[in-house]
Amino acid sequence: MGRGHEHLVDILGLDKAEGGFAGVIQCDGYSAYDALAKRYLGIRLGGCLAHIRRKFYESQKQAPEVVLPLLRLMQEPYRIKELLRQSGAPPNCRELIRRSWSGPVVEGIYQKLLIERARHLPQSNQGKALSYALNQ
Repeated sequence: MGRGHEHLVDILGLDKAEGGFAGVIQCDGYSAYDALAKRYLGIRLGGCLAHIRRKFYESQKQAPEVVLPLLRLMQEPYRIKELLRQSGAPPNCRELIRRSWSGPVVEGIYQKLLIERARHLPQSNQGKALSYALNQ
């Protein structure tokens, strides 16, 4: 159909009388999602860690001392998810544990991103990756 925000409106049923989807859409930094969230108050955007990781992975040769610790931190939510999957706990329980464990991990990633942003020029590869991550 296309990637324009009008297609997202159709897919999510947002122009229907009953209101359609409301909640969080996990996405990349594509501007159509921003337009959608501004137009529909029930929509919130959640950044995609895989897209954020990719930006750093692609720039790791320029500054491995910055990127490798960040990539290790970004592995942690995936590790938590896998541990919970293997635990056999019911989905409700896994969600609660994942939220409680992942919150501090994500906060740690965020703080590290803020620290590193102050150390890199905005137009450098690292600066671009850091800005992208923080904007998500």
